[in-house]
Amino acid sequence: MTYLLIIFIILILPLLTILLFKILPFLTAKPTISADYLTEYNTITKPSNYDPNENAAPYYQKAFEALVDIPEDIKEFAQAWPGDMNEVELNVRQTWLSSNSDSLRYLKEASQKPYCWIQRQSADNAIFNIEVFELSKLRGATWCLSLQAKLSAYQGSVDQAFDHVLDLHKIGSHCSGPVTLVEQLVGVAICQIAFDSAYQILGRIDMNSDIMEIFQIKIEQQLQQAKPLNFSIGEDIYSLDSAQRMFTDDGNGDGQLIPSKLYKLKKESPLLPSTCYARAIMICLNHPGRRETIQLHQKIYKNLDALVEQTPWQLRQQGTSYDDQIQKMTEGNYLLTNATASMGTICEIYQRKNTSAEALLATLAILRHKADTGSCPARLQDLLALGYLKDLPIDPYSGQPLVYKTTGEDFTLYSIGANFTDNGGVPSEWGEGEEGGDQVFWPVERY
Repeated sequence: MTYLLIIFIILILPLLTILLFKILPFLTAKPTISADYLTEYNTITKPSNYDPNENAAPYYQKAFEALVDIPEDIKEFAQAWPGDMNEVELNVRQTWLSSNSDSLRYLKEASQKPYCWIQRQSADNAIFNIEVFELSKLRGATWCLSLQAKLSAYQGSVDQAFDHVLDLHKIGSHCSGPVTLVEQLVGVAICQIAFDSAYQILGRIDMNSDIMEIFQIKIEQQLQQAKPLNFSIGEDIYSLDSAQRMFTDDGNGDGQLIPSKLYKLKKESPLLPSTCYARAIMICLNHPGRRETIQLHQKIYKNLDALVEQTPWQLRQQGTSYDDQIQKMTEGNYLLTNATASMGTICEIYQRKNTSAEALLATLAILRHKADTGSCPARLQDLLALGYLKDLPIDPYSGQPLVYKTTGEDFTLYSIGANFTDNGGVPSEWGEGEEGGDQVFWPVERY
């Protein structure tokens, strides 16, 4: 009995002490919510020259309230060219557009405003759970405006069609600036739809040089005012709010990652790989503390602001990539490694959007030259000397101007794509996939 008591005192009692005073408090830990970062977020994102009369948000709200959702039976082919539809299909789309006349009018008014600011709310006051109710409605509104642009062009009102495209691009630009990455990505997608709509119109309708010149000048002006993708401003506040909800607070700005919070986050987020609770405990036991995580989080997003401005080609020349750079930044911090897993893709999407914009300006310049002279220019550089184009469109995957070739009376304009290989203008989705290929801007693919 004495031996058992000695064993208990030497071996078991220390383990019980550790369990009682360290493990149990760790397992039952709760965060301390002491700061209202949502209010701070709303203050930071609010334009410095804010004027309620210049805010597009109320007009978007009216547009969404008036919006008639697209019928399911035409959703898949909503973006088809009107001339490729039969009479019944065309009538269905025209009827849907007519039912959205009020919504389109409000969207037009919204696009004329310099900014869109919405005071964000959250059920638990957490920035992570900010309500962005308008994003789901923007999809339908975008479809509506894009189809209206193509229908106007098809019916002969090309100048009106380009006005719709400009409105569409301005709507996308309203989602830029110091807001959440989700909102910014929606804006990038809308801008890309505006470019795609313009390409389809140019690929289907013959028009004079003057109309194209006016559109080129206007879209160029909008592009000059566009804000770059921003990681750090909104994400700084996000990192502080996340830390106070995911970590304990020792009163000195530090603390431990809480297993129950990590487990819940990974269970509820579709972007993160799920894990069992025991695994979450082991991760938290060895995870960097609150202060270190906050500092690293903020450093990463400041670095991302610089990284996103580098092209895939520039990084390749350095023997690295977006994903490699991000992995190095987050190494050793499980929470941030998972949180930034998609950031490399986001950087690439942003670069592609910018390239599509530059390619559109070049396409307009080439078509204007053709309309004025009867032929395409021999080289892209000729457009600079003749005043049709201010800058050459640079391929982010080669560091050189986009590939331009004349083909009889027409031309080909493309990026070599993500495989960094010129496949001769074989159309693909940015050269991704096993078969590779190029991102062809012209001739325009017909849907």
